[in-house]
Parts: sequence; C-alpha cells; structure tokens
Amino acid sequence: MPNHPCRQWIFKAGDMMGRMSPTPSPKSTVARATRVGKAALNQAAAVTQLRPTPDSADPVETLLEQTRYLGDRLNDNGHSPVLEFDGTFVDVGPRRVFLRETPNAGNPKQRQAVYLHGLGGAARNWTDLMYLLEPSAGGIAPDLPGFGRSPMPEDRDYGQGSLAQTAIDLIEDRYLKPIDLFGNSMGGAIAIRVAAKRPDLVRSLTLISPALPDLKPRLSTAPLLAMTLPGIREVSAKLVGTDDPDRAVDRMHEMCYLDPSAVHLERRDIQVEETRWRLARDNAADPLRLAARGLGKAFLPGHSGNIWTLAEKVTCPTLVVFGTHDKLVDPRHATRAAQAFKHGRVVTLRTGHVAQLEDPARVAKMVLTMWAETYGYDAADSEPSRP
Repeated sequence: MPNHPCRQWIFKAGDMMGRMSPTPSPKSTVARATRVGKAALNQAAAVTQLRPTPDSADPVETLLEQTRYLGDRLNDNGHSPVLEFDGTFVDVGPRRVFLRETPNAGNPKQRQAVYLHGLGGAARNWTDLMYLLEPSAGGIAPDLPGFGRSPMPEDRDYGQGSLAQTAIDLIEDRYLKPIDLFGNSMGGAIAIRVAAKRPDLVRSLTLISPALPDLKPRLSTAPLLAMTLPGIREVSAKLVGTDDPDRAVDRMHEMCYLDPSAVHLERRDIQVEETRWRLARDNAADPLRLAARGLGKAFLPGHSGNIWTLAEKVTCPTLVVFGTHDKLVDPRHATRAAQAFKHGRVVTLRTGHVAQLEDPARVAKMVLTMWAETYGYDAADSEPSRP
C-alpha cells in the first residue's frame, strides 16, 4: 500500500481551522445580487487577482498560502460570486452529459478536480467551491445523465456501477494524470466506487455528506426510499415532484440546508428557472426514481457493491465532511467512516446536507490543507482493482 502522510482521525472543524476569519452567520447574511456568467467571472477576476506563483515555489507552501487568502475571494457579505462557469455537451462513452468547467480546466501545470453532484442535483451544486479552489486546481463538473441539462441515457441504466463508469470514462477521456475527486450525497457514493475500483485515477477524495448505508434511515428520507420500491412510479413522483418550480426549490432547500433563508437570492432564481426547464421534460421524475433505486441496491448488506465495503478499499487521502444538522445523511456515520477509510480525515460542520454550498470557504480550506499535508501521495503507483 502506498505510503503518504495522511493520518486518520475524527474531529470537529474548529480543531483544524485555526485563525480562519469567521464566516457571517446565516441569519446575519443579507443576500446581494451579483452578476451571472462571464460578467461575474470577469468581475471576480478583476477584484481578486490570483496571486502569482513562481515555477520554483514549493507546492506545499503554495497550497498553504492559498488557505490564507480564501477570504479575498468572497464578496462583502461572505458569499462566493454566483458564477455560471461555461458549459458544453460532451460525449462520455455511450452517454452525453452537460459539463461545466473553470477557465483553467485541463491546465497541465495545476491540479485538476472532478466534482460529482447528488441525487436530484446538478453541476451548479459545486460552482462555489470550484471558484474558491480555482487558484490551485482546474475543475470540471458534469450534470450526471438525466440530471441538470444532461439527457437521459438510452439504456436507462442508473445503477451505481453505470454512473461510476460514466465518471471513469470522463476522467480517462480528459486527463493523463490522477485527479482530485469530489462527491456530494449520491455523488459521494459514486466517487467512493471510482476511488475503490480505479485508485490509479484518483489523487485525493473529498466527500460531502456521502450517501452511506444506514440501517436506521431518517424519516425525512422516506419519499426517496419509497422511490426504490418497484411498482409505485406514480406515487413516488407525487412524493418528490411538483408542477410548481418555486415550491420544488423551496422544498429542496428545506431538506438540504440548515438555514434555507441563507440561500443567495440570485442562486435561488437560477435554480427555479432550471427546475422549470427540467419539469417540462418528458418523464422528468424518472432519473430521480431510477437513480434512487440504484443507490438503494448499493445499500444492501452483502451486496458486492455495498458502499461501506468499497470505502474500506479506498487507499487515497480522503476528507469526509458531515453536517451536524443533515436531514438526509446521519452525521453519526462519522465514527464508522473514520474506521472505514484507511487514510481518511472525518469532519463535522454546523451545516445541513450541502456544506460546499452552505460554507464553501471552510470546506475549501480543509481541502487545501489536506492537499498540502498529502502532497507526496502518488496515485500512479496504484493499480485498478479486479472486478
């Protein structure tokens, strides 16, 4: 097994954050409109230039320096600018996905990261964190098949293995070196599978509230659990769907955020428009239903793709973040996660289910710290696992 300095322990975020500037509390934050798209990106670049780094600079010191300047990339009320990184459709194996990417995506002189969203999410779930990590890493975030703007796959295969293969194909198509892999919720389960099956592709793994098997599921997940059962397509659609995009977005915020009122107003408007577009598609609830069923199968004890079993096979440096007020993933999984990931660091933050959206600066600092502490790890020494 490769040697690297990543150690295993479980701790509260405050134990490692040191003198990080305090983030305004959600209730005191007043959302302020910022421009979207290229205009916002240009505005942010003009206000916060990336600090030049000589080619001879020590990479570890450079990463640690970036942690000290994260606050410079936030606006006055503590928000990241609401950016819409340019997106395009790409063919990934037999599937077609919509892909968002930072301007430095593919830059051979920088680390490269791939971000996988959760059930019912989209690439936009990662744009805040992508922006904050951009000085250190280029990034791409796909709308997984059938989610966001990506079309539903013709084979309608939403098994965890199939979704993981899409991620593997994307990484192999675009990168010659191992990447830093991120996953939230269902995307976390997919990322675990990728890291376990193809350790040669993954330099580090960051999981935000990963979907992990729970023998005592939470009441708030009942609608999603219902979708895993056969023969109740119409009922499950009614449980999680609505023809009102505003109501659908508000319901999602109530389920995923510790404080829904802290959601940036412009971000909410963007989500409403995207939801309106999604609901107009034929069989709009099918990707959610089928993906939930595929995830449910990976939860079964004894299943060859059981996520806890795969977690024990992950060898790369791993950061796992749980939200203390998560309504979907039990933060008490932190203890077992600390035992399962051989080279993992497990953190609890005072957030809900999407810490990368609720407190992106704190997550970014933890990621940069992990990258600095584990800089010597070489995924290229690893070999793909056998089926």
